[in-house]
Amino acid sequence: MITLSEAIKEFAKQTYDTVKVKGGKNYIQVKDRLNFVRETFGERVSIRTTTKDANGLAEFHCEMWLDDKLIATGNSKEVSVGEKYYEKQESVAVGRCLAFAGFAGTELASADEMQNFLNNQTKPIAKPNPNAKAVADEFLKYLSEAAKYSRSVGSYETQKQKFMTEFKIMDLKDSDPSTFEYVKQKAQQINEQVTTNINANK
Repeated sequence: MITLSEAIKEFAKQTYDTVKVKGGKNYIQVKDRLNFVRETFGERVSIRTTTKDANGLAEFHCEMWLDDKLIATGNSKEVSVGEKYYEKQESVAVGRCLAFAGFAGTELASADEMQNFLNNQTKPIAKPNPNAKAVADEFLKYLSEAAKYSRSVGSYETQKQKFMTEFKIMDLKDSDPSTFEYVKQKAQQINEQVTTNINANK
């Protein structure tokens, strides 16, 4: 019976068709990673998703269970703008979950997620959110998840930088210095957990 670590090593040997996104990088699609996991583990694995849509903001949570043990989670939150977009964001949550479990390429983002992220770089920067503390706490929640499930310091740092951009954390440095300092202190504590968690999982 194949173990999780053996499956991750086997996945790394596979060759997949990738999607090239703006910026020239290639990403393994979620469907290919999901198919590998299901074919490898069969009925031993369960991918569970839950959704919540309130006031036009869709939230998605995905869990990967193997042999009745929670292996990893993934989250996504976006403004709901139609059924297909809703489905796409659910795939983003699944992709993050699989990536945290160890089934990813060189990046944690899915192809759809990365394309959306790069497209948004051309949009004007929004005004600072008046609920800076709430934004900061949401960022720290995502960062804590990344620290808990990342398999390497490199993958954690990639995810951290992406979250910092998504939540516009650096904007707080000028708009709300006290909240920015709060985020720095909490993030440092989370950073220190990463090496400990990775060593514990070896």
